[in-house]
This record gives sequence, structure tokens and C-alpha cells, in this order.
Amino acid sequence: MRLKCRDCNRTQEVGHYCEKCGEILTLCKDVRVNINVDNAEKLQELSGVGPMLAEEIIKNRRYYSIYDLSIINGISREMIEGWKDEIFL
Repeated sequence: MRLKCRDCNRTQEVGHYCEKCGEILTLCKDVRVNINVDNAEKLQELSGVGPMLAEEIIKNRRYYSIYDLSIINGISREMIEGWKDEIFL
């Protein structure tokens, strides 16, 4: 996963050291997607999620586990595994 450095705006892989400003890029709760709260636009930051799937995620809310997303048609367990570091409850 690639992120923009908050200090110099360069795009790097998560965990890499930004040579320009000296920051190590990490995922924080501000960057991750809260599947119980975030809006459709934020949900669409997840790979494979478009407007329709984002609305289904919102419609089926109160998730107690990230794997609860598997009840939604179009979301596979493999997709959820790929999002594990990008989503939280």
C-alpha cells in the first residue's frame, strides 16, 4: 500500500523511510477506513469498492468483525484479507 508523506507529500510504500523529510510512513486511524462510520467516499478508497458496494457496506452496518463484510454480495474473504491493514471497526 502506498501513502503520501504528510510532511513532503511524496508517495511511498507504508513502512518506508521518506528520504526527503525523514518520516516513516505508517497507517494511523486517520488513514484507515472505519467500516462502521466512514462515508461512501472514504469506503471507496478500498481496492475493489465502488459507489454501489460502498452503499451496501453502509446499508448493512453494525459490523462486529471485519469478516462480517462477507455477508455482502461482491465482497469475498480474499478481499477482506487484503483490507486487513486498511480497515477497522
